[in-house]
Amino acid sequence: MARHLGFPVRWFVHLFTRLSGDRTGLVLAGKPEEACIFLDGDRTCLVHAVKPEQCRSFPRGWRYPGNDGPCPSPPFPAAP
Repeated sequence: MARHLGFPVRWFVHLFTRLSGDRTGLVLAGKPEEACIFLDGDRTCLVHAVKPEQCRSFPRGWRYPGNDGPCPSPPFPAAP
């Protein structure tokens, strides 16, 4: 993602990540309203071409505090 956005890795880490809650790794930072930091004003993903599995699997496959399994989202419609 750093290369895609034109940032050196160190800058990318500083600007777009934070320590995970258990302090064992990095997670993407969020905007104050908890939106993804890579969504622009019209909700377009700025890293769509290189987004990680965490983003590609949203909301299915997500785990979060208080949930023991994948996010219980409704099934996606079949592709045409």
